[in-house]
Amino acid sequence: MRTASRERGQPTEPGNAVVEFIGVLAAIVLPSLIFIVGAATIATHQFAIVAGAREAARAFVRAPDSNQAFSVGARAGNHALAERGISDGVITFTCTQTPCLTPGASVTAHVKTQIELPVIGATIPLEATVSMNVDPLRSVR
Repeated sequence: MRTASRERGQPTEPGNAVVEFIGVLAAIVLPSLIFIVGAATIATHQFAIVAGAREAARAFVRAPDSNQAFSVGARAGNHALAERGISDGVITFTCTQTPCLTPGASVTAHVKTQIELPVIGATIPLEATVSMNVDPLRSVR
């Protein structure tokens, strides 16, 4: 004997589509979203620390003299990081010549920080390095 629902072409087990949809959502979509959010967080913070390193190196090579260059560069780099939501970046400088602001010398700013990925809670280190040359026409200070 045939039931009325089979004769009209309707499924005999109503509600299975909802269960399957929830299963697919949990198995595929949610891990994908977590991955996308994590990748976006890493990219955002990496862009921020590159900007901080760039601003630190730029301020360093434009400082009035070698004595002030380290503090001016660190202040500019920390300000750029803070504008982008990073408060715990460590900025270091290396110079190819002594004094650092010798015309034609190269100054490298290196920024290190750690970020925590949302949802996962994992902490990963990020680094950025930017080098800039001191103006070759600048007088030694």
